[in-house]
Formats: sequence, structure tokens, C-alpha cells
Amino acid sequence: MLERLYNEMAENSLDWIILSGIRTNCPDIMYIAKGFTFAEPIIAIKRDGKPVFIHEMMESEEALQSQEQTICRDDIISRSSLISLPAGQRTGAFWNALIKKLGISGKVLFTGSEATGKAFMIYEEIKNHPEIEIAPFAASSILKTVREIKTEKEISFIRRTSKKIIRIFSETEKFISSCTEKDGFLYDSFANPAYLGSIRDIAKRIYSEEGLSKKEIPIISMGSDAASPHMRGNDSMRLETGKTIVMDISPADEETGYYSDMTRTFCINEASDRIRTLFRDVKDAYVKSSSLIKTGERLSIPDEAVCGLFEERGHKTPRTHPGTSEGYVHSLGHGVGLEVHEFPQLSSRNTQKTFKNETVFTIEPGLYYKSIEAGIRLEDTFYLDKHGKLINLTEYPMELIIKTK
Repeated sequence: MLERLYNEMAENSLDWIILSGIRTNCPDIMYIAKGFTFAEPIIAIKRDGKPVFIHEMMESEEALQSQEQTICRDDIISRSSLISLPAGQRTGAFWNALIKKLGISGKVLFTGSEATGKAFMIYEEIKNHPEIEIAPFAASSILKTVREIKTEKEISFIRRTSKKIIRIFSETEKFISSCTEKDGFLYDSFANPAYLGSIRDIAKRIYSEEGLSKKEIPIISMGSDAASPHMRGNDSMRLETGKTIVMDISPADEETGYYSDMTRTFCINEASDRIRTLFRDVKDAYVKSSSLIKTGERLSIPDEAVCGLFEERGHKTPRTHPGTSEGYVHSLGHGVGLEVHEFPQLSSRNTQKTFKNETVFTIEPGLYYKSIEAGIRLEDTFYLDKHGKLINLTEYPMELIIKTK
């Protein structure tokens, strides 16, 4: 990891990277500070040097047990010295002392998750140091580039999240199969009307039981709502036969912080010929695109192939109809890790980047039509391993119809 980071720093002419802020709010801090539970660390990374972790006094015991280089904030400037200063001068005094103690100079990237007001105060102080050149914010993308390559441990974390997500789909299918249908609507085993919210309740329960983060709200939408890719869904809608239901579940594991992402689309008991055709087209696109993923190939190739397939079958795509709101309206996939959307980006526009081994990403073609109140999306999270083998981390059946009892 550090070797990749140093290479990126050299390529971007960076001498230092300084990360600061709340650890759990910043994937980059979580990534660099693996093994630490410091709440609001400052991490100073000098090119080709060991990272330095600055922590609070109350976290000193954890620091002592680590092999990493750590410094207590009070050893940079004493708390009594800070308290003696007017409140408006304390942030500046601390950062001045930190810069002096570590000898920070040259081109420096400051990033992290500081609140806007505090970040501005830090910037105002640092910009007055003639020996420091502040790197543009765009340079922070180098950390995303480093995070793109996953270790075996990271893959194990994503597998763990994936298994928990699969449980949601499995229990949803069991619930629907236990229902009865009357006049096109579903009733649960207690003869109560079943709602879209009944499915969301299953997801909520499993989120709690499995320790999944609630930051990413599940997409559980039906009918015309399913025709909008990011519509969260109306829980008060009755479960109805023949309507497409899109379930897109993408939480992180609260313990590890790693995400996974999975979508299935189904109808209850029946589906129109048009919906069956759309489902076939999306499934064909999924199979075709996954067959084209190879180490060293351009990230744009699978998405270009999906556009071609959909266009041949009469659907609009971003290639033929830029900005279209029906047909194929988004790109093929995205990276997954400490964020649900990260590098790599599987898009026909991403013509300069190529597939790399040891990366994790989604494949998620979809078609959306308000005119027939239907949306279809199929998505799995994949791992391209160190041998270039494509491995499905969310393997689960893709069946359009779920039957009630």
C-alpha cells in the first residue's frame, strides 16, 4: 500500500500528505489508519517516510501498543499553552507547532473530513508558510487510486458484507413465497395486506442483526418508481402481482467499514411479455459485459458492448441519446470498497484506464421505462483476482418471477 502511495506522490510531485478529521467520516483516513481506533487523528505522510499518527492524550495507551510512529497532540504543543491563547488562535498555534515539529515543507496535500469552518481556519494558517505549497484539492484523488487495489483482507471484508446482503434477498424471497394472492394483491401468513414496506422491514431487521450501516438507504421500489434508478420506493404501496420490484442493497459492515452492492429485479407470480423481454435484454447485457472483463483491457469496453446490445434491441442509450431518461440511462458499474462508489469506473467515457488485478467493482446494466411503469436492473459485486480471474462476490439466482404459495 505505502509503495503505491509513494509512487503516486512522486507522480504528482507531492512531498507530504496530511489527513485530518473524524476517522469514520473519511475513507482515506480509515484506509491509512488500519488497526487504530483513534477518533480524530491527524496522519502525516512524507514521501518515502513512515506515516506519523497524531492522537489525543486519552488514546495514548492504544498508541503505545502499536508498532507505528505515533505522537500525542500534547507533545506537539501542551494543552495548557493552547488554553492560555484566545479561542480563535488555538487552531493556528497547533498547526504551526505541528509543521515545525515534523519539518513539513514542499508541496503538501491537506485532505480529510474536517468541518468546513475548521478546514478554512487550517488553510488560512498554512498558506502563510512560505516553505509550503498547498496542492490543489484534485490531488486527493491519488488516495482513491491507491485504494483501488485490494488486499486479501479487504476482499474478506467485502465477502463478509456480501453474505449479509444475500441473506436479505433470500429472506425476502421466502417472505413473498409464504404470502397468498387475492385479486392481484398479496397477503401475509396472518392474512394482513403485504406492503413494499414489509420487504423494507426485512432489510431493516437484517441490518440490525448483522451490524450493517444504515448510511446507504436501500432502494426497494415498485412499478413506476422502479423506472427511476435511484427512487428509494414508497413503503405504503401494496405488493401487487405483475409489477417490477427493484431491490438495490448496498450497505457497509459497521465493524470493517467495507461495502458491497447487489440488485435484483423480480415480479410476483406473473409478468407481461414486454417486461419479460426487458428482463431478457438486461440479463443478456449482464452476461455479455462480464465476459469482456479482462486485465489490461479498457474500462470502457464492457459498457460500450452493453450500449451496442441495447441499441440493437431498440433501446436508447447515453451513446445515441445523451441525457436520456428512458432505456439505458447510466454507466455499467463502479468500484466498491470503503465507499460504495469509488475507482474503477466502468463507463464508455473512461477510455484511458484499464482493468487491473485485485480490484472490486459492480456490473449493473438496467433498462427503465416510465411509459410501462417498469424498471429492470441486475447487479453483482465482482473481484478481479491476482490471476485475472473474475469472481462474483454476490452470487445469487437471477429469476424474474417469484411465486406465492
